[in-house]
Amino acid sequence: MRQGRKLLAALVSAGLLSGIFSATSQAATAADYRTTEYEKMGALDLVQAAGAYAKGYSGKGVYLGILDTTVR
Repeated sequence: MRQGRKLLAALVSAGLLSGIFSATSQAATAADYRTTEYEKMGALDLVQAAGAYAKGYSGKGVYLGILDTTVR
């Protein structure tokens, strides 16, 4: 574990990870996610997807099951 921390510290001090840290330090707004593709999807605004994306939600780790059959 200590070797991993030392390696990370060395990479940060050498500036090799600066792009990763600076990209995540800029907060995105909901407007940043309203691209042409987003607008063409239509229903994304109904579920307020842009706001969720801006807060950091991605859906990663979410499982979805769909049952497509008639029920009596």
